[in-house]
Amino acid sequence: MNKILNKNGPIVIIEDDEDDIDFLKLAFSELQLHNKVIYFRNGLEAFQYFVQPGSSPFIIISDINMPIMTGIQLKDKLLDEGTLNLRMVPFLFLTTGAASDTIINIYANSVQGFFRKEANFSLFKQTIRRIVEYWNACATPSITN
Repeated sequence: MNKILNKNGPIVIIEDDEDDIDFLKLAFSELQLHNKVIYFRNGLEAFQYFVQPGSSPFIIISDINMPIMTGIQLKDKLLDEGTLNLRMVPFLFLTTGAASDTIINIYANSVQGFFRKEANFSLFKQTIRRIVEYWNACATPSITN
């Protein structure tokens, strides 16, 4: 079976802050993307979704600091468990901010992007648009099992 970037799959958002979720929902609504958007409040909820058979998201966008399981802990668990290792699923962080050593650690763990949450809605929406447009335009190899 060939596994490629599922550009029609859902966009998975992992975010615990209610205001940020509202911002994201408004941005996705205004962008009118064809992808379904699924929201989880922490990494553990998202992990439970990812291990289900048939889970094939287009993009994973995660906050870093969340209760129960942080975004970094989720990414580490996915790497350890191999859950998404063989799929072309971009894992990105969208967060308020992080120290430079955290950003270095993030990229060392096979994360495909780090973005700061913009306080200005127009800039925030532009960031989301650019993320989705980039991954839609991105050519990816297929992996044959």
